[in-house]
Amino acid sequence: MECNKRNLKLDNTEFQKQPCFDAIGLAIAISFVGGYAEIPLNRIINALAAANALEMWDMRKAIIEQLRILASKPESAPFAINVAVCNLEKDKAKYVVKQSLDKFDEIIKQNSFVAINNSSFEFFISLFIYEHSTTESQVAIELAVQAIKVWCGNDDQRYTFAKNILNKLRLFCNFDFIDQIERLIDQNLTIHSLRDKVEIANDTATQHNTLKITSKTTGDPITDSDEPLKFEKFRQIELPAVKPDANGIRHYSFTIEFEAPKELLLSNKPKLIGLQLEAILECSNQ
Repeated sequence: MECNKRNLKLDNTEFQKQPCFDAIGLAIAISFVGGYAEIPLNRIINALAAANALEMWDMRKAIIEQLRILASKPESAPFAINVAVCNLEKDKAKYVVKQSLDKFDEIIKQNSFVAINNSSFEFFISLFIYEHSTTESQVAIELAVQAIKVWCGNDDQRYTFAKNILNKLRLFCNFDFIDQIERLIDQNLTIHSLRDKVEIANDTATQHNTLKITSKTTGDPITDSDEPLKFEKFRQIELPAVKPDANGIRHYSFTIEFEAPKELLLSNKPKLIGLQLEAILECSNQ
């Protein structure tokens, strides 16, 4: 980041207006005055605060330009959007965020996209919808819906927030464009709700299908009823003395008792029980 040399102005009043102004920001400002400053991404807010407090408008302009470059790259755009919306005036934030709209479809796929805060998401999605609402582009509608779905995830509060954004945009955008987005969002919420019900039902069925295997002789559960069913291998079984038949074969009978809720037994679902019993029987040739 290149610049012309100049003197620093220190004003106590400006310091109080910039709570993020600190020694780190001051060091960056001094480097900038010296002709070059390298700002780590996690120190951009410190640098902006220093530029504002010291009224170093050329440094501030240079930082905004760097944010604009970051906003044009999908992998860094969510970060740039967040910083711009939360730390710049509306017109400057728009200048940065608008740069990201051409890569909208790639930006919303970034893992960091879901981490942007409410204000940043509102600014980003509102600008995108506003820019495309007059075109009635189906692609733009689907992208807006996808962005809302990705950012909201399973968070109902975020969905409510997103719907409030759409209501605000009605005053400035094509009604039909907003209606189509809302319809698709409502469909997604309905599917999401049905999926939740299915998952709850499946959880209940899983609980009912968790069997407790009990030894008839001891009465002790082999598996805990609160844990998933485990199939144990019996590698050694002590068998009672049984006389062999005429062919020298000893015949044994086993009784295995399963306890299960009646809901499972009465249901029409297939009932599968897996057993793994291993026994090595050595019979003498007598």
